[in-house]
Amino acid sequence: PSHDTALLPLPEFAQRARGLGHVSALPDRDGGLRYDFPALWYQDELLPSMALKVAQLARGTAIEAKLGKEIRLGTTNIPLDAASRQWVNYYGASNTFHTASFADLLAGRLDPSLFKDKIVLIGDTALGNSDRHASPFDPALPGVERIATIVDNILTERWLNRPDWAPLAEIAAMILLPLCAAMLANTFSGRVALGCSLLIFGLLTALAQWAFNQQGIVLSLIFPVIALGSYRDWE
Repeated sequence: PSHDTALLPLPEFAQRARGLGHVSALPDRDGGLRYDFPALWYQDELLPSMALKVAQLARGTAIEAKLGKEIRLGTTNIPLDAASRQWVNYYGASNTFHTASFADLLAGRLDPSLFKDKIVLIGDTALGNSDRHASPFDPALPGVERIATIVDNILTERWLNRPDWAPLAEIAAMILLPLCAAMLANTFSGRVALGCSLLIFGLLTALAQWAFNQQGIVLSLIFPVIALGSYRDWE
């Protein structure tokens, strides 16, 4: 995505900022924000996201963008999908990250050591504000916690990854599962063939879950399941 105009910070903030980062987001049709754009085109320049800029300032390293492939932050390579999106690994519902009242801070009711050597993000968490988005754990996750999640994904390298071969693997599963079901149905009795097909699907599910837990790889099984369910010749 690219933008020709932007809503810039107030001059009092912009003049003292160590850097600027965009907070643009593109929700899916269901309103969920499954990914972030680490870099967007703005007036012929690539503008990093706020999360990426915060991570860069924390690391003190340079940013190198290879759109459609990866973002390099020093020695860290952040994988991007073909649309140059970073898939977000959400950790939980609201207040997964420690949240403190800004009013309490201004009133001196908070211990300053609470923020020592920490990255502090300031944002609105009121229930009635519009900066809330659906996540896998919370239908109305505050935007500031979403950005905190992306910052932590980058710094801890716990992002999700949608590799280029994932769609091909899913298409192959859509084709091979019904073929395997047909071969089993022609070789064994209906119950045995159905049991073997369910076993194969269970192994694929376990493999997809292992890839997600260990490697952060996102694989979709919904269409292979539909393809397998379309074969009904078990008698």
